Amino acid sequence: MRRSASSLRSIRASATACSPISSKSPTRSPTARRWPRNASCSANSTRRWRHYEHVLSLPLGDDAVYALGKARAQFGLGHPQETVATLDDLRARWPDYQSAEGHLLYARALEDSGRTADALSEYQAVAAYYAGAEARVRYGLLLDKAGRQAEAKTVLIEVLAQLKRAPKYVRRAQAEWIALAEKALRG
Repeated sequence: MRRSASSLRSIRASATACSPISSKSPTRSPTARRWPRNASCSANSTRRWRHYEHVLSLPLGDDAVYALGKARAQFGLGHPQETVATLDDLRARWPDYQSAEGHLLYARALEDSGRTADALSEYQAVAAYYAGAEARVRYGLLLDKAGRQAEAKTVLIEVLAQLKRAPKYVRRAQAEWIALAEKALRG
């Protein structure tokens, strides 16, 4: 059991090292900008994927949390179709399991795999209850990308209006999403 705990700490540490960050490359989409494309993070995602694959194969390892971890690792490796398949399997096996982060990951994977219509409906659903501004901003950006500029503008203006009324610490925590929404409205 100790080995599993230390292994989990190692996985968490590698997840932190490869946590979503902004790389300001203009050639990458906002979705792709969230995950760095360097060898160490790819290796960490590979290691996490192998870990979750192993845990899910154990007799008592069959749990929705581990399936979600596997999906995160797959997404970190740049495999959105596999991520969608893993999350579809998670929904089928654990229909009562709910995770806002998992739902957002599902919408992002659909977007990255080119299923824009499905991604729009998932973003709309997750934006209704997701705690931060990320889901709503991503929804607005995808609406804009899909050619629905009027709807995108409405969504992004609402996000900015809500965040202007929020306390300073919330605005600081959501600064990246505020900047993306403002940039999308300007451009």
